[in-house]
Amino acid sequence: TLAADARWADALERFEAAQAVAPHPGTTYNIGICERALGRLTRARATFRRALSEAETTPIAEGIREDMRAYLGEIEAALAHVTVSLDPADAAIVVDGRPLKLQPAADDEGAEAALPRLVAGLLPPGRGEPPPEARFRLVVDPGRHVILISRSGFDDVLVERTFAPGSESELDLTLSRLPATLRVGASEPSATVALDGLDVGLTPVTLSRPAGSYHVLVRKSGFEAYEADVSLEAAQETDLLAKLQPESIGL
Repeated sequence: TLAADARWADALERFEAAQAVAPHPGTTYNIGICERALGRLTRARATFRRALSEAETTPIAEGIREDMRAYLGEIEAALAHVTVSLDPADAAIVVDGRPLKLQPAADDEGAEAALPRLVAGLLPPGRGEPPPEARFRLVVDPGRHVILISRSGFDDVLVERTFAPGSESELDLTLSRLPATLRVGASEPSATVALDGLDVGLTPVTLSRPAGSYHVLVRKSGFEAYEADVSLEAAQETDLLAKLQPESIGL
């Protein structure tokens, strides 16, 4: 009755409750019908495929089988396919707040089949995971999506995109490294600090620099120069205290 009244979300809830009590491929089919009506095409595709698999052991009407095959063809034509290039390759990605599900290679068809294929909208909300490769195929429902890429030591990237039904597109996602913070102090006030030969201020001084290795020189009149090499990671905060010793006075 709910489905007949096009109350698809309510109908989906009741079909799922019925499926939990008495599983049947016919109920799985009805769940797929609701998901399709709600525009959740990747979920509907997975559900119709599951219903056809279940129907191998629990028969259903041939007309329903034919309907599901027709729906699957319709859905395949409507899904959007995006070739994503991710840098760095081990960044985590979520689409609409959900991690992606790797589609078995056996389901891949046509061009770009060699690339891993990740499907949006199938898994519960949660933290993202890195893809198996830096370049992969993303399968999404047509419409607007929010894509979040994150990795420790890098700025998060949030991208909003709208994909047309049946579209093929490419998306390059590159994260920028966060700078490192170096705080230099000294046992004597107002000592001059140089970083890689360039004066950067008087102690105490706070510096923001890209990750890498640096040579620090701290000097003050009447004291021995203090030198140190520091290696900074992205987003790392490092404190360096230069203990200045008085200059030796010759006799």
